[in-house]
Amino acid sequence: MTREKLLITAVELEKKGHRYYSEHAREAENPLARRVLDTLAEQELEHIEFLEALVDGEPYVTELASSSARDEDIERAAREVFEKFSQEEIAGWQLDDESVYERARQMEIMSIRLYSELAEESEDEAEQEFLRQLVKEERRHLESIDNVQYYLQNTGDWLSMQESKRWNWMNV
Repeated sequence: MTREKLLITAVELEKKGHRYYSEHAREAENPLARRVLDTLAEQELEHIEFLEALVDGEPYVTELASSSARDEDIERAAREVFEKFSQEEIAGWQLDDESVYERARQMEIMSIRLYSELAEESEDEAEQEFLRQLVKEERRHLESIDNVQYYLQNTGDWLSMQESKRWNWMNV
């Protein structure tokens, strides 16, 4: 597949992700899941913009590669929701639909593979760094999905999960 086709595929994958996250955020009854899915949808829109610029032959967008705060956007959004509710309310939260999270995981894994392949094929060092940053963001998306899914499925087991793999502030 040519670089241009890979980039077009990446744009389509991001558009699909945006639609998917937006739709399921609207349907989610759980406030934590709704906020995380909304934030993922917002970030997919940004990815679309960045990738379309590359398709159009523009240089990569430096804001993505230079913004370290972006890694924490999803976690920050989840934490804001978490802090708005009482312990009793949080204890009653349920996983809306497990298949939503499994499908989201698969989309993120596909994105990671695609951006990794594009980075390897690129001969431009700056573009490689940009694509590696996209890979990093997609991995963070995957981690966020896993955190929310695991928390809602296994709240009782949350504390026993390896600390480096969870958002510790959820330990209430």
